[in-house]
Amino acid sequence: MDAKKGALHEFDGRLVLGPPKTKASARTVHLPPFLVDRLTFHRSQQDHEFVFTGANGGLHRRSNFRRRVWLPLVEGDPVRGWAPILPGMHFHDLRHTHKTWLIGDGVLEVVQHKRLGRRYRGGRASTHM
Repeated sequence: MDAKKGALHEFDGRLVLGPPKTKASARTVHLPPFLVDRLTFHRSQQDHEFVFTGANGGLHRRSNFRRRVWLPLVEGDPVRGWAPILPGMHFHDLRHTHKTWLIGDGVLEVVQHKRLGRRYRGGRASTHM
């Protein structure tokens, strides 16, 4: 991510690329090799700058992504033949799931915070994300 323009913001109905909300938001995300291979293939099939896009390579608006992608995946889409995965699941629930896995793997809390893009204040940190 480019720390100067790596985050998507919506202002007055316009999509604008700009800096992330916090400095900690610009970080390296480690991916398993199988996922790197899949993303590399996906990128090789594209002729635009961004990895995940809407129609014609456009940027996803949060509301459109939720309606067009997220809800059909978690709730199911009979027209596409998709069975429900986990009805009622919210996108932010993925952060909580990841935090739970980090705790289960015994990852130090300071490392958990770094991984999730949060500042660690020492002592007993909040589990709220």
